[in-house]
Amino acid sequence: MAVGTCLGALLLAAACGSSDDAADETSAGTDAGDAGSSALRDATAHDAADAAKDGSSAPDAAKVDAAGDAAPTNGPDAGAATVHFNGRMDLRDSAGPRFDWSGSSVTASFTGTGIAARFGNADTGNGPNRMQVVIDGTPASGELELTDGTDVTYTLASGLAAGAHTVEVYKRTEGYYGAVQFLGFQAEGTGDTGWALTLSNAPTRHLEIIGDSISAGYGMLSTSIYCSGSEYLDDEDAYLAYGLDTARELSATAVSIAWSGKGVYRNNDHTTYNTIPTYYPLTLASDTVDYDFAQQVDAVVVNLGTNDFTAYDSDPGQENFEDAYVGLVTTVRSHYPDAYILLVAGPMVNNNSPFSGALDLLKQYLDDIVSTRQQAGDTQIGDLQVAIQDCSKEQCGCDSHPNVSRQQTMADSVAAALKSAKGW
Repeated sequence: MAVGTCLGALLLAAACGSSDDAADETSAGTDAGDAGSSALRDATAHDAADAAKDGSSAPDAAKVDAAGDAAPTNGPDAGAATVHFNGRMDLRDSAGPRFDWSGSSVTASFTGTGIAARFGNADTGNGPNRMQVVIDGTPASGELELTDGTDVTYTLASGLAAGAHTVEVYKRTEGYYGAVQFLGFQAEGTGDTGWALTLSNAPTRHLEIIGDSISAGYGMLSTSIYCSGSEYLDDEDAYLAYGLDTARELSATAVSIAWSGKGVYRNNDHTTYNTIPTYYPLTLASDTVDYDFAQQVDAVVVNLGTNDFTAYDSDPGQENFEDAYVGLVTTVRSHYPDAYILLVAGPMVNNNSPFSGALDLLKQYLDDIVSTRQQAGDTQIGDLQVAIQDCSKEQCGCDSHPNVSRQQTMADSVAAALKSAKGW
């Protein structure tokens, strides 16, 4: 059973609940342009633990009509707000959508001098979810750290000039850290209603990123390859990773179906189960409900293979790797018949590491996969090798992952490839 798509404008009464419903209120920034959380960080180290899959069934999703109007609730901050949701949203709870994939976002415009948001966040034991707040197109310094609670109000910005503003909130952390539920925006009014308004400039181009830790932005904020404890969580940032950066270059939206340590055939922990193809059909990484793929995307970027090759520091096997990858791409094509699919050889595999000739082999396999698909009549597919990083000559992030600069370089390459393929 599938959960409804929520990429685009959805009208939700839940987007404007009364502040009296909040269980707590946390300030995430008191000045305009400062929405960072000061909450203490005590996250555990990130490992590649798998989401529990108990096989339990779930009720069919409650669909939200993108063209309908929701009656406002009572209260000074009430209103039928048009909120744009980007990403895979679980709509089964009428109180508000749940999401957990990297880069999922909630966006609206509002009139007032400040804005708050209500979120529910269940502690998975892996560490708190982190969000990036953007006010009027400017990212806030720091991040919004969500606390454990079913309904907590966070001040995103205050002291803004009276008038119209935009607010965007992105999930910086991957699905490993659990799902977040959006319960509503609450604007500080200035004689106006203070209600959120329709966004007239929402992007019409949509990207989907499929990948591993590189796509999730794992460790990219670190200035050292040596990380421990909470540093793994502190230094992850999907908002600045190449996927969302590419989207910004192309005036598009993007969400990353990414999980650190995962591969297409085998994972970094050497297992061949619960790989990315297992999670790709799901609405939430932390649940078993299928996504409905109703919202079409213009392009899909697949950046996998790093963990397949680093497991045992050996060749995963041509047949194993290509069969699993072709299977994933075939699934993607079945859901997105008109999308361009770009297969990427990432920056961490080279011909010296994880083993001699690794990059040449990965590139050969990707070329074979593209050829196989083209022979099957799929002409909207290609591959790309991004520049290889060298941590002996440049600064790298945790566990030798690409840092902010390298992620930006990747975004430039991917954006250029998509512009060429799509004629953008």
